[in-house]
Amino acid sequence: LIAACFMAAPGALLMAKIIVPAGSYGERDAAVTEKQEAEALSSTHSSAMGGARYTRSEGAESQDSAEGAVTLRERPGAPSDVPAETSETPVEPAEPAANVASADPDEEPARNVIDAAARGASDGLKLAANVGAMLLAFISLIALLNVMVGGVSGWFGLDGVTIEGILGYIFAPVMWVVGVPWGEAVSAGSFLGQKIVLNEFVAFADFGPQVDSFSPKAAAVITFALTGFANLSSLAILLGGLGMIAKNRRSDIAQLGLRAVAGGTLANLMSAAIVGMIIVS
Repeated sequence: LIAACFMAAPGALLMAKIIVPAGSYGERDAAVTEKQEAEALSSTHSSAMGGARYTRSEGAESQDSAEGAVTLRERPGAPSDVPAETSETPVEPAEPAANVASADPDEEPARNVIDAAARGASDGLKLAANVGAMLLAFISLIALLNVMVGGVSGWFGLDGVTIEGILGYIFAPVMWVVGVPWGEAVSAGSFLGQKIVLNEFVAFADFGPQVDSFSPKAAAVITFALTGFANLSSLAILLGGLGMIAKNRRSDIAQLGLRAVAGGTLANLMSAAIVGMIIVS
């Protein structure tokens, strides 16, 4: 399990870079936004400078008109009611571009280290409680689905049909590709299906009592394939747990969640395939 955990980390990074290459998400949008802000700021600055030149020109013309009117008044016989028109156009200062990524207004910064530690402990407890509740709910759900599937299949004379068996036939080719013998691929695919659809805790809880019935190679490959948090319930935990902690990143978690599950699953299967090549029998 320790080796599987260490092997999953670089594999997950590799799959993440393959699925979401650099510049495909976030960076390109940020570059476009930065370019638009620069163009808007440049346009505002140019408009302000043009307005200032126009105002100075009008001011100079008005000053010349006023001086001409004074000269006419000083001349003998010149009318004294010549109006001196002056116009001044106020120049409004250019406002700086608004910052796009603003902080969460509801989030108050920690006062000191003790406050930060207390908040971290509280958020960790919420996340742990969320994980425990999710585990309990999914274990109960698979038991309920087994009862329902068994009852429906019994009407057609098919006894012993379970969710695990259905998932086993679906994922059996995948486990055979990574190195599990075909005679054990259906049972191994059942554990992989439980891990992806439900979570790894349910899969390991079902795999533990049956580990002695598999060959050493199949047991090692299954262990590496199940060691990971890439499953649909983890996506729900991220949305429910981390979504409350970082509310401004909830949309990013939802957008990249399925890609993260796919990348983590491929990383686990890559580690399992390496083990399948190393262990001969």
